Amino acid sequence: MPRLLARALNYLGDLSYPLYLVHVPLMAWASRWTNWVDPYAFIGISLGASALLYHFVDAPLRARFSARAPEGHGSPGAHITAAATPDASPGVPAETRGPETH
Repeated sequence: MPRLLARALNYLGDLSYPLYLVHVPLMAWASRWTNWVDPYAFIGISLGASALLYHFVDAPLRARFSARAPEGHGSPGAHITAAATPDASPGVPAETRGPETH
């Protein structure tokens, strides 16, 4: 897949949740206050509104909360799984890791 196409599809994927949040209120507003029914214009306005929501609300909040995540609070039990896996410590010699379970 060409890199430009992959980046465009990835960006559309990033916009999918804001688009989900925006399209129904815009549709309700358009049907209530206007007689406007052009679907292509509605899609364009919905994508524009979702891009604004993504860049000014979603992305800053994600960056803010991911930067404040306390160290070591990954998935539950990640430290237990890493400690119990023989290959979790690549610096430890193989003879001290314990028996292989293949």
